[in-house]
Amino acid sequence: MASERRVDPKGHRFSRPLGSRRIWCEKCRPPVVKSAPVVQLDIGDQPARSPLEQSAFLELAAVGRQDTPRGLLYLGLCRQFEAGGHTGSQMAALSARILEAQRAALEGAPRPGDVVDDLQARRNRARRA
Repeated sequence: MASERRVDPKGHRFSRPLGSRRIWCEKCRPPVVKSAPVVQLDIGDQPARSPLEQSAFLELAAVGRQDTPRGLLYLGLCRQFEAGGHTGSQMAALSARILEAQRAALEGAPRPGDVVDDLQARRNRARRA
């Protein structure tokens, strides 16, 4: 790969690949500071606003886990998803995180019964009697 000789702002010489925008040598390069944006999750006692968050809240309330840390994280992720402004890949990643948070929040919770479960329970009671 072709390169050119450059001098950084402190006077040190270095080789820079063609097409690169580097202006510092390896020794003088300032540290890279990467800071992620801070996201505030304000769940509190507010009623759920979006349809996704509302259904998540009802799902958690059915098993009594709407106030647990995992439940609040699940609701916060739903609120963040509905806030919008995400690229396609960000929405895909956030969707995966929402599903993980849902599994964690509902882990070990009693599953609500359905018609088949009710029929099975009646049959078991009748056999015991």
